[in-house]
Amino acid sequence: GYRECAAVVTMQKWQEAPAAGGPPVSRWDMRIKVHPWTIFGKVHVTLRGNDLVTQNVFGGDAVLGGSDVTVTLSPDPVGGDDQFELSGIGLLVGDPTLTCSDLQTEEQIAHGECPMGAHLHIKGFEPATGDAQGHFSLLVHLDVWVEPSTVNFQFRNGDTARVIDFWNAEVVSGGGEGDAHAAFRLKKNVLAWIGERKSSFGFRFEGSLTAMPTITCSNFGKPFPFPPPPTPPGPPPLAPPHFDVDSSLCFLGGVASWLHPPNTDPQIGWALPWQVSVSMPRWEPGVTLVLAFEGEKLHEHPVRLSAIEPDDGGTRLETTTSHSLGITLFPSPLHGFTITGTGAVTGIKSMSCCCRAPPPPPPPP
Repeated sequence: GYRECAAVVTMQKWQEAPAAGGPPVSRWDMRIKVHPWTIFGKVHVTLRGNDLVTQNVFGGDAVLGGSDVTVTLSPDPVGGDDQFELSGIGLLVGDPTLTCSDLQTEEQIAHGECPMGAHLHIKGFEPATGDAQGHFSLLVHLDVWVEPSTVNFQFRNGDTARVIDFWNAEVVSGGGEGDAHAAFRLKKNVLAWIGERKSSFGFRFEGSLTAMPTITCSNFGKPFPFPPPPTPPGPPPLAPPHFDVDSSLCFLGGVASWLHPPNTDPQIGWALPWQVSVSMPRWEPGVTLVLAFEGEKLHEHPVRLSAIEPDDGGTRLETTTSHSLGITLFPSPLHGFTITGTGAVTGIKSMSCCCRAPPPPPPPP
């Protein structure tokens, strides 16, 4: 298991043929897995043995030479499995002692406050060498995309950023020569709204990057009170998040239940996905189920279907309104499906069925 935060996963030791007239050289190499892998996090490695000299590190940076080294983790772990590699010479005895600092989970790594849910990723990392400037590329994925919100970066440890390119956003302040901050206003570009860039924006800059910047978000397209007013008393508890379908509404029977209930955040809850599971004791191809939802703001933020699973051809979206979805059944052995959608939904109003399949033709005379 992990010792504090890291563990040796492979270790090799061997003797290297001596140079002419010299003694054999003891060499060693080890890979250390870190959890959670955090760019610029530090792993302190204390080796045990005799005449130990550290010579190479991959997947991180360190001042080498001694038997006690601190490795600063890079954006690119070795082997794609959150590992770094350390090698050297000397007689190595047992496992090293490993301790860590500045490690954070993905949820913590943004170092800031952003109710839209910001996830920061380093896509390009070329530190300065000699007289050449460092070049870096950052991508920020947002759980909820709300234009024209502003996303602010405050760089740390004396880092600076001169923005030289950006997409799905525009610079509104900072980002110049010697600046330690940059602010971007979200602005979707259809040509850049593909692949990992969907619900994301990014930028390239010259300067330095030795610590993850602080991220904050503001200006959510409508007045955002600061400080927020006291929260009013909540509504009475809702009924349990499921209901048994009235057989008079759907002759097939069935149950619809929340897998992920709607988010109640008044600012962005409508844009977060919810999930409903539908289970049918009888499954009749050709029948259309109509799920009707409740919500006072559905006229502003209507129901939108994101996915129906399983995607095996057993269901098809037939009709949609601001408050309902019509789903037609096709032959399927599963007798159930899951709907993922968005919209200002607060509950499920009803599920009805239309229409009975026509009777079979009479037998031939």
